Amino acid sequence: MNSKARKIIVSLLICITLIFLIIQYGFLGVFWLTTPKDGEMTKREKEVFEKVKKLTNAKEVWREPKYHISSPKKPASYRIIVNDIQCNNDSARLKNEAQTIFKNSAELHLHENFTKIEVFFQCNEGNDILFSFNR
Repeated sequence: MNSKARKIIVSLLICITLIFLIIQYGFLGVFWLTTPKDGEMTKREKEVFEKVKKLTNAKEVWREPKYHISSPKKPASYRIIVNDIQCNNDSARLKNEAQTIFKNSAELHLHENFTKIEVFFQCNEGNDILFSFNR
């Protein structure tokens, strides 16, 4: 086999390998390019969520929406989800806690398009409770 044929074979193998890699892993590049960069929780959010965890004895607290926090396109709701708490059908206590969480959410300095703050309790007993407040 001469060197010209060997160069063609090596070039074809490299091209086939590159095409295979692009087909197999190209979705990662598309995912990376299309995922919004505005999904990280701010320091203020972490502090407020720690207060909420202490107030409610929750295991987890997070928020929705996951992305577009700094500038939502249209009026939206900012939902604080309090997960895995004991509710014990005590709606008065939960309402007081939700109002306290709503007051603490003022520290977040949310965008003006967040017109509602929702506090969503996911109870251990299986009944979930949602409280909604207008800003």
